Amino acid sequence: MSSPDPDLPLSFRDPAGFVFTREGMLYRQINQKGREDYENLMRSGLYDRLVSDNHLIPHEQVEVPPERPGEAFTVIRPDRVPCISYPYEWSFSMIRDAALATLRIQQTALQFGMTLKDASGTNIQFVKGKPVLIDTLSLQRYTDGEPWYAYGQFCRHFMAPLALGSFSDIRLVRLLRVHHDGIPLDLARALLPFRSWFHIPTLLHIHLHGRWKERYGGAPGQPSRVSMSRTSLEGLVDHLIRAVAGYHWDPRAQDREAYDVSVTYSENTAGMKRKVVNNFLQLSSPQHVVDLGADVGLYSRIAARYASLVCALDRNPAAVEENYRQVRANGEATILPLWIDLTNPTPSTGWECQERPDLFHRLPCDTVLALAILHHLAITNNTPLSLIAHMLAGMCRHLIIEFIPRDDPAVQELLSRKAGMDIDYDHDLFTSAFTRYFTFRETASLPDSGRIVYLMERKVMPG
Repeated sequence: MSSPDPDLPLSFRDPAGFVFTREGMLYRQINQKGREDYENLMRSGLYDRLVSDNHLIPHEQVEVPPERPGEAFTVIRPDRVPCISYPYEWSFSMIRDAALATLRIQQTALQFGMTLKDASGTNIQFVKGKPVLIDTLSLQRYTDGEPWYAYGQFCRHFMAPLALGSFSDIRLVRLLRVHHDGIPLDLARALLPFRSWFHIPTLLHIHLHGRWKERYGGAPGQPSRVSMSRTSLEGLVDHLIRAVAGYHWDPRAQDREAYDVSVTYSENTAGMKRKVVNNFLQLSSPQHVVDLGADVGLYSRIAARYASLVCALDRNPAAVEENYRQVRANGEATILPLWIDLTNPTPSTGWECQERPDLFHRLPCDTVLALAILHHLAITNNTPLSLIAHMLAGMCRHLIIEFIPRDDPAVQELLSRKAGMDIDYDHDLFTSAFTRYFTFRETASLPDSGRIVYLMERKVMPG
């Protein structure tokens, strides 16, 4: 099914404007309905302040024909985000940092007489290692006495997943994948343990807020419109900043699912593997790398020496969390850790299944790192090598992949869990499956291990 018009799907809901593409360039049309707020944003100095603070994606106003002339005020060209990701693909600290960025933007906006009209997690993207607001039209003029209308949305998109991750189970954050406008507070309340009632921010912003919504939300007898002074609103934002900063999750408490079982070789072999991967990356000259099964990012950081962006994917939230903490601590602008299960990647969702594109349509990639992951896909998940080769050929031009032989302790451990099953996994099958789609450019055997690392280039397929 094709898109009904050239507007990008995620932007169709805002009457103030929308995003569209033309000849490969990304634009945002600002409609007459969004004119006043946009002009106020630019005149007030708020735009310059947010951009200088790395809180808002920059843009330039351009002289190009609008997509819908009858509605248009102007057209801007925002800087393009290298890789769009969603909150249910982020680690715990990424969600918390995105929440803090949202609140600090609101804090700054109030100083310039403006406010955020929504607080969706998808309005924030990670650019150069930091959370940045990408929706220029989400800022509007503040009217004294009005509450923060985006507060409820903020609680669903940020407070609920942070509380669930802190008090219950980090996997509950994935509820954001089902609930696009944030985790409903009644659901969050039902999933939170009794002890969360003794945590003041969770009590106020989820339990009591959720109970109030259940009692009055849209029902007859709802209390009259709430009035809130600017001082009270600023106090609310300050309180939310402290509340969000107080949520924590310890990745060491997460079961690492025996990921480290594959590290069964000597330091000499490990050193050679790092050297080989480095050399193969040099040969492939990548711009965008996807590191599959990245764990905490050892090889992602080698790839970052050459690529402008490395998407480091892992299905273990603890590994993604630790990787992001390193990114933040070291100021690593080119690494984007993402919580992805490659056997069940993020699908296309939303309106007509086009509102949020699937993972593979969002990942910029010319080189894939697939180190110590092939045996997990083939054995643990019973995925035929032919299907794995087909998937990887659809992702990249160059592939750096490690084959671990059947007699390796890591493979033997996985096979022991499949006792009684005939698993098609050996080097001949691997070669047969991958030569269909790839040309083998370079090969390096790792000493004392039987492991082989390949640099492959995708073939030009007929048709």
